[in-house]
Amino acid sequence: MWNRTRIRNCFPIVCLLLTLWTEVSESTGYFELQLISVANVNGELADGECCDGTRSSPGLRCARDECDTYLQICLKEFQMVVATGGSCTFGAGSTQVLGGNTFSFQSAKNSPNKIDEAGKVVIPFQFAWPRMYTLIVEAWDWDNTTRNVEEELLIERSVHTGMINPGDQWQTILHDGPVARLVYRIRVRCDNNYYSNKCNKLCVPRDDYFGHYRCEPSGAQVCLDGWMGSDCRTAICKQGCNLLHGGCSVPGECKCNYGWQGHFCDECVLYPGCVHGTCNIQWQCNCERNWGGLLCDKDLNYCGRHHPCVNGGTCMNTEPDEYRCACPRGYSGKTCQIADHACVSDPCANGGACSEVSTGFECQCPPGWEGPTCADDLDECASSPCAQGGTCVDLEDGFECVCPPQWEGKTCQIGKTCLRRLFLFLSVVCFSDSNSPPEVHLPGRELSESPRGHHCQCPAGFVGSHCEIQRNKCDGRPCQNGGQCHAVLDGFVCQCPPQFAGQLCEVSLVFRESHSIFLLWIRWRFYKLVVAFYFYSRMHFIV
Repeated sequence: MWNRTRIRNCFPIVCLLLTLWTEVSESTGYFELQLISVANVNGELADGECCDGTRSSPGLRCARDECDTYLQICLKEFQMVVATGGSCTFGAGSTQVLGGNTFSFQSAKNSPNKIDEAGKVVIPFQFAWPRMYTLIVEAWDWDNTTRNVEEELLIERSVHTGMINPGDQWQTILHDGPVARLVYRIRVRCDNNYYSNKCNKLCVPRDDYFGHYRCEPSGAQVCLDGWMGSDCRTAICKQGCNLLHGGCSVPGECKCNYGWQGHFCDECVLYPGCVHGTCNIQWQCNCERNWGGLLCDKDLNYCGRHHPCVNGGTCMNTEPDEYRCACPRGYSGKTCQIADHACVSDPCANGGACSEVSTGFECQCPPGWEGPTCADDLDECASSPCAQGGTCVDLEDGFECVCPPQWEGKTCQIGKTCLRRLFLFLSVVCFSDSNSPPEVHLPGRELSESPRGHHCQCPAGFVGSHCEIQRNKCDGRPCQNGGQCHAVLDGFVCQCPPQFAGQLCEVSLVFRESHSIFLLWIRWRFYKLVVAFYFYSRMHFIV
C-alpha cells in the first residue's frame, strides 16, 4: 500500500519523531481525526483471514488472540474517483496500536461527548485550505511475528470525500464495512494567528514597536485605543495638537518639532534675540509698528516714545534710534536745552512777566493765571473761599462770592447791618439789605456788630436774636384785690375793681371815689397816646 511499509517500520521511535516534528513545524492549519470506536466482531482481516492466522474448529471462528489494531490516515485533494494508492498530497498520519478487535474511546454515559485523545491524528498543512478534500482511513493489524513486510494485514478501509470549513465543530463519519465498523470524527482548525476559511490570513496580536492591535475572527487587525494606521503604529496625539508642527510617539502627547512650541505646537519660535517682533513660521522676526532692524530693536519713533525736545522744540525722527530737534528762537542744543535770550520770543502769555534764567526763562503770572507760560487759567474757586454756603464764581482775574441773604462781604463772612432807632423805649431796627423793608422789634436797647454778624441786646422782658419774643409779666399775678393783669410793651397793666386803684390795685377808693375816677381817665388817655405814637413811628420808618 501507499505507506504501509513506512508506517510499520517507524514504530515506536520514528512515529515519536514525526509527532515532535508536527509540534514544532510552522503551519497554517491542522486536519484533525479523532477515532471514536472500532468494531471487528470476528477479529478478521479484509481478506477474510484471522489476524493471528488460525481458526478454531468449532464454527471456524478465529482464535482468542485478537487483532492488534492501529490506523493509517491519508489526506489528499478532492477526487471524483478515488484512487486509494498514490501520494497523500495534503499529508498523512498514523497511530500506535489502539486496541484489539472491538474498542471505543468514548467516555462513560455521564460524559458521552468526551472522547479519549489516544485515537487522535493531527495532519498539519502549510497552504491555503481548499475546503474540498479526500480522506482515506485504514485499520491495520500489527503482528510482531510477521516476517514478510509486504504481507497484507489490512482490516478495513474507509474512503470519504467532502467539504469542510475551518472551525471548532466536529463532523462525525460512520463507516460500516464488510469486516469492521469504524466511527470517527474530523475537523479543520487554523493555526494560532491564522484566520479566514482558508487559514491563509496571518494576524499576530501585538503591542510593541511593530504594531498595537488585536485580531478579529475574520483576521482583520483592530487597533488598540490610542493607535491608528494600517499596522496601528501611528499614535493618536493630544486633541488639538497641530500635526504639521508636532507629533507624538505615544498616545495623548504633543511633542513639538524643532522651531515650534506651545501646548499644541502652534506657536512659532522667534529668531534668537528678537526684541519687538513676531513670527508666522519658525525663526522669523517680523517687527512691530515703529520698530526696525534685524532684531526689531531699533526705535523708529524715538520722538513719539521719548519726547526728548524741551522748551517747545519740535522733534523729528531721522534714523532708527535717531532724532533732531527744531528749536524755537532763543534756544539751541541737542534737545533745545540751551536758552539763548529766551525772553526774546515773548513766551509768557496773558501779561506774564518773562525773566531769563540759566535753564531758559521763568514767567511771573498775573492773578488768575498759572503754568510755565501763564497759559493756564487759575481756578480761584478750587480752595472754596466762599463761607456760609456762598457760591463761588471763577473770574479771569479773581473770583466773586454770591452770598446768602443774611451774609455779605468778599467771602460772605459779614452779617447784614443792624441799626438802632429810638422810639420811646429805644426800639431796635435791623436791615436785611437796601432794597427790603426793615425788620422792627420792640423795645431793643443796644446793638453790637462783629464780622460774624449782628447781635441785639434786648431790654428786660424781651428775648430772641431780634428781641422779638416778649416775656409775659402777668405770670406772677402781680395785680392785687382781684385786679386783672394785662401785658403791655414794657410790663403789665392791672385792671382794678371799682373800689380799688393803684398800679397793683393796692389802693382802696371807698373815700376817694371821685379822685380815683380821674386817675383812671388819665391813665387810659396816656395808654392810647403811646399806642398811637408807636404806629405813627412805624409808618414813618416804612416810608
